[in-house]
Amino acid sequence: MVDRSRLYAALSDETYRMMLLFGLATLLGVGSLVSFVFSPGGSPTRTQFGLLLGAMVVVFYLTVWGNTG
Repeated sequence: MVDRSRLYAALSDETYRMMLLFGLATLLGVGSLVSFVFSPGGSPTRTQFGLLLGAMVVVFYLTVWGNTG
């Protein structure tokens, strides 16, 4: 069972949260790239654009949050 107080303490730590969100943005970007490389068509799909958009939103949030924090 997960101790909720430890989980909350870990997620409220700014460094841990920043690393977690940066990892999420990286996974979304790499997922889009891998999906594009292994897709049979020569043009990007909505899913690939969605993954890239998600990565950009996370990076934008990190930029704004990092400058105001």
